[in-house]
Amino acid sequence: MKKLAPVNSAKIKYEADRKNKEFTEEYIAALEDYVKNYDNEQYKVKIKELKAELKHLK
Repeated sequence: MKKLAPVNSAKIKYEADRKNKEFTEEYIAALEDYVKNYDNEQYKVKIKELKAELKHLK
């Protein structure tokens, strides 16, 4: 579970402020890094959702 630490850390920041573009980008990067090493369909879907969300943030 240690590999999830960056994902969880970024998720906490993102959930604290979903309108913060930097937090959203950090969360996407952490998820992308994780799925490079561990195939996780749920995270891949989340990445797509976050990227769509990011387009709406200014």
